Amino acid sequence: MADADEADTHIALIDPTADGEPHDPAIGSSIFCVLSIAFLDSASWSIVIPSLYLYFHDEIKVDGAYMWYGWTISANSMAQSVFSPLIGLWSYYRPYREVFLLCNTLSICGNLLYSLSPVLAGGLSAAVLVVVSRTIVGVVAGSSAVVQAYISEASSVHDRSRRMTYYGLSSTLGFIIGTVIGAAVSFFPQTRYTYINNYTAVGYAAAILTLLNMVQIMVQFKELEHSDEARSIASSLPVSVHSAVRSHGALHSAVADVGSGVVAGVGGSQTQKSERGRPVSAYKRASGPWMAVVVTFLFFTFLCMFTVFETIATPLTHDIFNWDQTAVNMLWASAGVLGIVVSIVQSLMTYCMNDSAMLVFSSCLATLTLLFFTTYITGSLSLVQFICATVFMTLAFVIGDNIVPSIFSKLLRDGEKQSQQMGYFNVGGSAARTVGPIFTMHMYDYFQSHEQGASVVFVSIAGLMGVATILILVTWRELFWTEKNVAADTHTVAQKLLAAADSAIN
Repeated sequence: MADADEADTHIALIDPTADGEPHDPAIGSSIFCVLSIAFLDSASWSIVIPSLYLYFHDEIKVDGAYMWYGWTISANSMAQSVFSPLIGLWSYYRPYREVFLLCNTLSICGNLLYSLSPVLAGGLSAAVLVVVSRTIVGVVAGSSAVVQAYISEASSVHDRSRRMTYYGLSSTLGFIIGTVIGAAVSFFPQTRYTYINNYTAVGYAAAILTLLNMVQIMVQFKELEHSDEARSIASSLPVSVHSAVRSHGALHSAVADVGSGVVAGVGGSQTQKSERGRPVSAYKRASGPWMAVVVTFLFFTFLCMFTVFETIATPLTHDIFNWDQTAVNMLWASAGVLGIVVSIVQSLMTYCMNDSAMLVFSSCLATLTLLFFTTYITGSLSLVQFICATVFMTLAFVIGDNIVPSIFSKLLRDGEKQSQQMGYFNVGGSAARTVGPIFTMHMYDYFQSHEQGASVVFVSIAGLMGVATILILVTWRELFWTEKNVAADTHTVAQKLLAAADSAIN
């Protein structure tokens, strides 16, 4: 009887229907909660960015608004790149809830400082306070690595692509809602009693959203207590196997081996224990650590592509098409709606198309779209050309941004400090958001013709995306080994469990 009880204990680790696993409603609710954090992070960004340049230009009235705009975006991203690994490491030793709540508290402070900057100071000093406020928000944005790590730990290998797509979908939805809120508050009148207008209201709106998310975390969030690769193996097995294991204590040794990540012939590595006491998976990476660098570079290129467009869109449309804050917000809201549609279609396509094909399609489309933006042939940028390029840019970015984090998570073994590793991975994206805005606004302001400056920027990033496409093709076999190896290893373990079940039943 003791053996049967011990067997049930082990099967609780690998049974996808067992309490505490991803199929448990409590964990599902927590995944929804962290997806809300991704939503909030994106919404807080998109609420502010469309009006940031006009905030410097019209409200604070500081000289060199172009450069202040670029440096503020870069400061935000630089803070994220520095603090992503640190926050990831912090979350490995401390509860996730603690990390999320303290980060949200800082986010509220940063957003309030953004709105109060013109009240606390004027001119140059106010501009400095705006940079400081966005730097604080950038520090908090480092928690995105923790969100990705939580989703990765709470998902089997087979579910990660789809759940990372949900992560991208949440971010896209937050981007839409943020721009809609930004457009709505652009009509906010300034009164004589409160210093709230169409520029400062966005900071207050972001602070309110963050406060609501804090309440959600306190009520809804559940900590993960363990994570191992056996869950992904078990999720692919028939229900009959799990029933047989519960019914026959003779399977104790087989289940114990799988639960500890050691099955002869799988991975060929020894049992290890992580610092949290979690079993470290026996799966062994077919590629070396350098592949993590390759994937991080791919993340850098996709983020750099979109960051450049995101940075230049407001001043470009203002200078060429004479758009105001409301028009820019509606552009981003429309792009966000398209992004949601693309994410939904992509999540369905994961059942019939692998990551590799979609990533190559995305990188090629991005390269061609960036070249479509240039004005060397037409002489000027038309509105139709700009809108069409925006559509294709959104399509390429959403697909790539959803797939690349999923690929990186598959390169990691369970038990490796995934939060910290995801933090290092997010440094690539933060570096793109740091370098991209400075390069973009410098080129845009350097040339006498803003259209010519924009063309130089787009051609440069197109070259970068071309390099990324070549890198994907060169590292094809190493980059996508998990799609084949995980399936093969799962099949091997399944055969062993089925054989053990037959032996026990017979």
